[in-house]
Amino acid sequence: MKMFIRLAMVVAFLGGGMFLSYAQPGLLKMEAQLQTEKINTTQSYYKFQVNKNNPTQAALLLSKDVAVPQESAGQWLNDHLQLRPGKDALRQQPGVENYKGIELRKFQQYFKGIKVEHGIVTNAGREGKVLLMQLEFYPINDSISTMPILSEAAALKRAMKYTNATVFAWDRPLTGDRDFQTPTGELVFIEDILKEKGKICLAYKFNIYALQPFSRAYIYVNAVNGEIVFTDAIIKHAKDPGHATTGQTQNSLSNQFKQRFPAGAPVINNQVSANRVTANAVGSAATIYSGTRAITTDQVSPTIFQLRETGRGSNTSIETYNMNNNIDLSAVNDFVDDDNNWTAAEYADAVATNGAFDIH
Repeated sequence: MKMFIRLAMVVAFLGGGMFLSYAQPGLLKMEAQLQTEKINTTQSYYKFQVNKNNPTQAALLLSKDVAVPQESAGQWLNDHLQLRPGKDALRQQPGVENYKGIELRKFQQYFKGIKVEHGIVTNAGREGKVLLMQLEFYPINDSISTMPILSEAAALKRAMKYTNATVFAWDRPLTGDRDFQTPTGELVFIEDILKEKGKICLAYKFNIYALQPFSRAYIYVNAVNGEIVFTDAIIKHAKDPGHATTGQTQNSLSNQFKQRFPAGAPVINNQVSANRVTANAVGSAATIYSGTRAITTDQVSPTIFQLRETGRGSNTSIETYNMNNNIDLSAVNDFVDDDNNWTAAEYADAVATNGAFDIH
């Protein structure tokens, strides 16, 4: 009996901080309920899969005969996640994304009125029916506090110190430009990824824009003990030429580009040109955030310059492409200019095409 009691106490303790307990709403709890429903129906129902390495992530594929109507998706999620009234909530985000007839709607997770960072459910459907759900949902113990102990000002100092920067954007303020104002902290719940993965904590989220050394990231500071629990770079960096801080997905995409667009061949109207690079050329570009800067491009003819830089050494290159607001590689174009003077008059349009110069 004593052994049983001790074991129960350990399970209860772990369940309070980690993703092990069915006491709170969660994807494992949802999986169990869906499995019961599947056994008790003759319909061809669904395929539900929880990420074995991270039980806060799952995918649900619904067959057409049981597809959920978009207008009732929120209630369906509420019922199957068994959300606690007055505590858990999934709020539908404004707007609907549409990709070739597939509608995407998103729901943001909240706990006691505070946003749960990364807690997002994305529904994909057609003709008013949800056919696929991509879920990231975090179980949160009812006893967790919503009141910070650390002040916002103290948390901001912790976030600034973490960057090791000496100059920040708000040290050189620009009137009316939010990017150059002292950041405010947003209270969120987030997984303590850096210190205790699997544990949820209350944290301040800051958008920290540093100028020296240059960086920009969301930095999350534990609102109780002041420790940094997660950072999410807004401006991505490469450590050295040819050593980008990206993963296998990025490498796979890079390989697709290489297959579709041979090195040095410009792409104009989705067609690979027969012209090859003759030399790197130094031009000027009117960037959004850094003024007019010198940039290196590829010159493929006297009047064709493309936003690539081959031959950087160590068998590396920089290639900046225009995705034309699409996710299909067939829509990709090179950015091309006729005199290597990439001006705001030519590219500062409604969709901020000149943002490519900041990236390049």
